[in-house]
Amino acid sequence: MRALLQRWLWPQTLRGQLLGLLLLALIAAQVVALVFFFEERRRAVRAALAEEAVSRIASVTLLLEKTPASQQAGLLAAASTPLARFRLLDTPPPWIENPPRGAAKLRAGLILALGEMSDASWARRVQIALISGPPPKPLRSWLRHDRDDDDHDRHEHHWREPPPPHPARLASLVELRDGRWLAVEARFRRPPLQWAWPSILSMLLSAAAIVVVVTLVIGRTTNSLRGLAAAAERFGRGARGEPLPESGPEEARRLIATFNAMQDRLTRFVSDRTRLLASISHDLRTPITAMRLRVELLEDGEVKAKLAEGLDEMQRMSEAALTFAKEEAAQGPMRAVDLTALSASVVEDFADMGHDVSDVDADNARLILECRPDALKRALRNLVENAVRYGERARVTLTSMDQEVVIQVEDDGPGVPEEQIDAMFEPFARLEISRNRDTGGAGLGLSIARSIARAHGGDVRLTNRAEGGLRAEIMLPMR
Repeated sequence: MRALLQRWLWPQTLRGQLLGLLLLALIAAQVVALVFFFEERRRAVRAALAEEAVSRIASVTLLLEKTPASQQAGLLAAASTPLARFRLLDTPPPWIENPPRGAAKLRAGLILALGEMSDASWARRVQIALISGPPPKPLRSWLRHDRDDDDHDRHEHHWREPPPPHPARLASLVELRDGRWLAVEARFRRPPLQWAWPSILSMLLSAAAIVVVVTLVIGRTTNSLRGLAAAAERFGRGARGEPLPESGPEEARRLIATFNAMQDRLTRFVSDRTRLLASISHDLRTPITAMRLRVELLEDGEVKAKLAEGLDEMQRMSEAALTFAKEEAAQGPMRAVDLTALSASVVEDFADMGHDVSDVDADNARLILECRPDALKRALRNLVENAVRYGERARVTLTSMDQEVVIQVEDDGPGVPEEQIDAMFEPFARLEISRNRDTGGAGLGLSIARSIARAHGGDVRLTNRAEGGLRAEIMLPMR
């Protein structure tokens, strides 16, 4: 399940993975940039609000100085808002002597504004505290707004909405000429979230540019690699194609050139070994014939019979090797073939010769496979021949499953010991228990069948049946 989920979420191609990584990096960079942008914007808005609050405090302070005492309460009520509360205190709170740090610039700005507005220096005591987060201990009780305050009931309608937890606040105290203190508490609302559309548009344009560039550049590379993979698959099945054109980036061109050189060397190597095998098998005919003539001159006896038997064995082996070499050299091109019809023709050939051979899936649907039909027919014929020779009868079954075609040949013989199954694919390998020299072949049938199957990208497998007998399978990919 985890592998399927990972395959679904993460692309498998080089182009898709590179696009995914670049887009993830772009999104991460933009997210970090937006975080910094919103934080700087928040600070800028808060600083502007604080400066505006300082200017308003200066205006209200100077207006109080010029307003009669009987009208000051109404002035403070008119100046208060849901976000700013103005009060008059007879005694300053205890934090006036030890204010929190971080508002010295605002305090200096308030003193300067008071002086500029009054056309005189402002020598009275002024204090400002800027709180962000939990308020310091000296300010906690003062910010609770004592219910016994005479002005509380008068301004309660401004403070009905409970403030958010730990809002940003500005607390200010200004000493008036009559000895009282103007206390101000202002709350700053969090600025509304506004999308940075220029940044988002820039990210989208960058993503589009990345997709276009990666698609063009990586597409050129992946096209070369796909062609190389297809050529390697064809070569693995025995098809000898033309050298691939060297295209794409330098690394891809070097890889293709190396593949072309490897393909040429392997083709020449196999051809040289096949010609060598054919030459040896052909040249052995002369000395074998000469030895046979000399043996015929001997008197009849056990020695002559054993020498003749050995020469017959040598001749059969050389003829089998020569036939194999000739067929390897004469392999035709790949073409689409109906495997159902091919297996049926092999079954009919053996049935016509009087062997007990049956096609279990005679009514099977057509299975089209690109292969070399002559070579594949030879491989199937070798397996059927072994089955009828050593297992009395043969049953051929053709099935397709999981992108693979399987041709099964079953017999009712004694089978093969498990420890010797792999050895049976070696050239000239035979089991003395079930395959004697009089009835057996040269021991190349299974080796040739496996060689043909592997040339098609498949393989041959031998297994002993539970009910007795041997099962030989030719497994071929449908790709």
